[in-house]
Amino acid sequence: MRTRAEPSCYCCGKKLDPGHLAWNYVWPDLLAVLAKRERKKALRFHSDAFLVADGFGAAIRVILPIHLDSGHTATLGVWLGLDGEDANRVNSAARDGGAAWIGCTFDGTLLNHVPPFPDTYYSRITAVASEERTLARVTDSADEAFKRILTGTWPHAEFLRARPR
Repeated sequence: MRTRAEPSCYCCGKKLDPGHLAWNYVWPDLLAVLAKRERKKALRFHSDAFLVADGFGAAIRVILPIHLDSGHTATLGVWLGLDGEDANRVNSAARDGGAAWIGCTFDGTLLNHVPPFPDTYYSRITAVASEERTLARVTDSADEAFKRILTGTWPHAEFLRARPR
């Protein structure tokens, strides 16, 4: 059983070229390992950017920027688990758009393993929405190891080798 989905295009879902530096994780890891039928049964709501699942809670897709030594930035669509009332607040801001979404800041738990960073799963991270109709970006973390990922520069070739297949 696969634990990670193939890297795919956000818009059309097609498999991405091996050198492509932007991809989305289709599901949070705990949902990705479920059989399609089990996952469908658990989901109360899902879109490309937000989901709610029984026994799981709410999650929103955010962009995780990874700065590479080639001068490029990889942008990964990862899932961030939201806690309680924060899920309602963030979902309302995203639905309302405009001033409600732009500047919306929220904390949550990273729900995807992101190679080549094995110790990042379940890190507490902060995301901020900076433009209307765009995903929020990860900007900070309470976890020192994760902060180094956000502020460091990583070997381009190593990053591509570690990318989920």
